Amino acid sequence: RGDCEISDAPAPAPDGSHDEDAPDEDDLGRRGRLTRSVKNLFANVIFVPDFLRATPQHGAGPGYHGSADVCFASLGNAAAMSGFGVVVSTLAIATAQLTGSPVAGTFSLTLEFASRAAISPASNLSQKWGRRPVIVTSALCGVGGSLLVALDLYVRSYALGILGICGVGAANGVSQQLRFVAADAVRGGHKKRALSVCVAGGALAAFVGPSIAIATRLLLQKEYAGCSFAMAGCYLVLAVFAAGARSAGTATVRDDDDDDAEKNEKNASASKKNQDIQESLDMSDVATANTPTLFSLFKNSSNARKGTVCVSCAWTAMFLVMSAAPFAMTGDDEGGYSFDRSTNALRMHLL
Repeated sequence: RGDCEISDAPAPAPDGSHDEDAPDEDDLGRRGRLTRSVKNLFANVIFVPDFLRATPQHGAGPGYHGSADVCFASLGNAAAMSGFGVVVSTLAIATAQLTGSPVAGTFSLTLEFASRAAISPASNLSQKWGRRPVIVTSALCGVGGSLLVALDLYVRSYALGILGICGVGAANGVSQQLRFVAADAVRGGHKKRALSVCVAGGALAAFVGPSIAIATRLLLQKEYAGCSFAMAGCYLVLAVFAAGARSAGTATVRDDDDDDAEKNEKNASASKKNQDIQESLDMSDVATANTPTLFSLFKNSSNARKGTVCVSCAWTAMFLVMSAAPFAMTGDDEGGYSFDRSTNALRMHLL
């Protein structure tokens, strides 16, 4: 945008003639505008809609939105864990009754747990697009997956059930990022408390999830179909709460046109006025911008390696209980407890 303009028009031929096939300046300008429009559509609409982007509070950057976002993250975590409570209470038993095989029932839970691990690359997408669009998208996958599971109870195609379980597992896996949403909403000195409040939503879900399973198991003519529809409602609530967390979007927006350039100028001006606020940020918050790669993290940090081993062992033991308990409590050989009593036992486990 300097004083000199560089023309993209082709140079004249040596003999002074003009190449009629060469594009003129207007054609090049139209192509450039079209290219920018497609690029903006691809970057700002298809992947990260504007309503899912972070809302700056102090000029530029993601800002700190405090207790409101912490509450949104905690309630979203409660909704996700409620859906998971319905999963562990009903999925294995419903699958075993549908297929006539307890092995298939255990496999359904295994598939849900495996989907959690398979969705781990979503953390890289969160760094690129922001956590909010990733969490909202995964929550919608949970809604669709729950509806597919409900549909499979009627049509018995099994393929729909497998696809639906994968969607539910993806939603449950990505929902673990809600605790980071809570941490990003406050300054360094309050992050531990924000994490505690977010995780406390799981305590609420320990009562809500199994209660939903008990209340909806016989709600429809097809047993357990009501539970699947209730799961869809839980993940829909998760999407609503995640969309409301303003600190969970992308920190910056890439701009290519003149209007966005004006926005940058306004942000720069506002940022200068709030320089004293930005200078008070903790060094821990600034360091989060330089996120190490997963390979370098495991290579350089012994705590990362130890923590991964501990979590793997702990979750393996937890999933073993969740897979075996429903059959162990409701089976005739073990005493034949009712579904309600076995679900109450799982409620204590979740708590």
